[in-house]
Amino acid sequence: MDQKRIARRAGLFFLRGLNDLARNLPHPDGPAIRITAVVIGTGEDLGSVDLDTTNAQDLGFLASRRTPRPRTAPALVTPTGKRGLYLVGGER
Repeated sequence: MDQKRIARRAGLFFLRGLNDLARNLPHPDGPAIRITAVVIGTGEDLGSVDLDTTNAQDLGFLASRRTPRPRTAPALVTPTGKRGLYLVGGER
């Protein structure tokens, strides 16, 4: 299957999923944004879906969670010149 057909199929499935989401879990205030899918390279317009802000924000959050984030290095502890551990002795 060539890349343009794969892109078309993926776009149609994406729009179908967005449409199902908007229909099955609508926000009481209604749709606020329109998401349109166009195949890059052919310019074929696959359609659009009107989606409410709650579902759009949830989708963005889920997409961000799937994105690998670089791990931050642990903060380096700089010695201050004082000992952090003191030995308290008794009789020997």
